[in-house]
Amino acid sequence: MWHNPWFPEDVPISGREAALRKEELREVYNSRYGQRVLTHLLSTSFFFTSAANPEETALSNNAKMILGHMGIWVPENREQIVNALLSIPSPPIDIDD
Repeated sequence: MWHNPWFPEDVPISGREAALRKEELREVYNSRYGQRVLTHLLSTSFFFTSAANPEETALSNNAKMILGHMGIWVPENREQIVNALLSIPSPPIDIDD
């Protein structure tokens, strides 16, 4: 099994250390290039589309895990996530189709 040294599951960490990791991840992805990388990562991990098989589902779950490590995709943020999603304008409807 692959061992992730950044987020070892078997090593308890303090709340302060967990908070620092979240802030470090947010700082990395909050730059101009980091946002582009995160967008690409989420897009290629079936975060924005439906997964069609177990492998795609695993990728989608991994994308959610990354956002969870950042402190974003967590149950406490449900209302904020829904509000943010609903604030995105719908694409215009082309009635000529």
